[in-house]
Amino acid sequence: MSVRDKYYLDWALKSMVTWDRVDEIPGVIHIQGDLDTVFPIKNIQECIVIEGGTHIMVLNRGREITKTLMKIFEE
Repeated sequence: MSVRDKYYLDWALKSMVTWDRVDEIPGVIHIQGDLDTVFPIKNIQECIVIEGGTHIMVLNRGREITKTLMKIFEE
């Protein structure tokens, strides 16, 4: 959240806008907030949904995400 480096932000925006992956990567587990406006859930399939999670949920929902990860690791 504190990164304000122009080159990094330019790279990040370009990478996001030009992302062209079509094929899924085997074994990847995607955890997604249903209120993420940066990467809307309507564009995502096959994910674990965090109800009320936003793009910054790793900052303000860390405990819930940790519990979700622990369940995944136990399986």
